[in-house]
Amino acid sequence: MADGTFWARAAGAWAGEASYFDGAMQPIIPQYGNVLRIEVLPGGEVAIHEWKQYAPSELARRAAGGTLPPDEGFEVASVQRGRLDAAGALDFGADGRFVPVDAHSVMRDQRDVETGASRYRMWHTLSGDTVLVTANYGFWYTALEADYYNRPLRDPATGETRPNSRLGQLKGISVFRYRRIEPAGIEAARAERRTRFQVRAPAVPRPPAPASRG
Repeated sequence: MADGTFWARAAGAWAGEASYFDGAMQPIIPQYGNVLRIEVLPGGEVAIHEWKQYAPSELARRAAGGTLPPDEGFEVASVQRGRLDAAGALDFGADGRFVPVDAHSVMRDQRDVETGASRYRMWHTLSGDTVLVTANYGFWYTALEADYYNRPLRDPATGETRPNSRLGQLKGISVFRYRRIEPAGIEAARAERRTRFQVRAPAVPRPPAPASRG
């Protein structure tokens, strides 16, 4: 991968915070922690390691499988692996492709197979070499009316479902702001955020999905 592309510039470690808003721009979670490591690997593969530290909240309880005490936060760890294609897009297979906008920005559009509607659109942009900002837009995408967790809503009397009148409307936005840190500082950044957001135990990353070869 040539020097100067977004992923070459973004490679390294980042620490920051995020805010999560609903479709009416009301805060769901005013702030939670986020630590990121982006690796550009041989052969055009890119690995994105992420740790999110949620303060005590419904989102933290859901992330923990519903078993979390109400005064405890939760850390989620994940790894994504994708492959750069000939057009310079980072392909994550079923999770969509990050398409280059220019040397400092990329975008990803994840679409629902059934409706063809966008589920999420994510935009990464670098400001200089030390600041990274990410916006992740979520949309109502199911063909039938559903609740926030995409479970179909049925008429209590008839059991019937209805077409989704909110299809394509904004469901929520997460905004992430990062500062570059030294890779050796990742564990310290995670520990600081676990303390700040009342997370008692570090998370173990889920196994990464294989990179797309398409």
